[in-house]
Amino acid sequence: MTAEETLARLARLERDYRRLRTAVLIGAVVLVGVALGVVESFRERSDLHEYGLETDSVTIHDRSGRRVGSLGAYDDRPYLKFLDTSGKERMFLALEGSGPAFTLSDSDGRARVRLSMKERGGLLEILDADGQRVWSAP
Repeated sequence: MTAEETLARLARLERDYRRLRTAVLIGAVVLVGVALGVVESFRERSDLHEYGLETDSVTIHDRSGRRVGSLGAYDDRPYLKFLDTSGKERMFLALEGSGPAFTLSDSDGRARVRLSMKERGGLLEILDADGQRVWSAP
């Protein structure tokens, strides 16, 4: 492989990484917006409480009855989870003690990309199939 080919490949990898980072951030913002919209729509409906609609979690099913997601609370912290057709967790959005966290998992349900806000700032991690950090920023 020549130096020019290596530089071209590196440029493509950097471009792909920027696109992935942007997509993850946009996805996280959209998911947070959807979750907040759902919560706010329930909050605006004062009559729901009068009729007894109060729960710790909501399970989402597709038309065939297969579970595809859930919205709930764990240890008094909200979460939004999406499952693939085989029932494996693929996306997870939660509010942790230090702030929001977003996880993308592979087809085996193993976390591969994590984006979280910590007290010192944001953290983006890319993990291998064994859960070991391959790359992170900062």
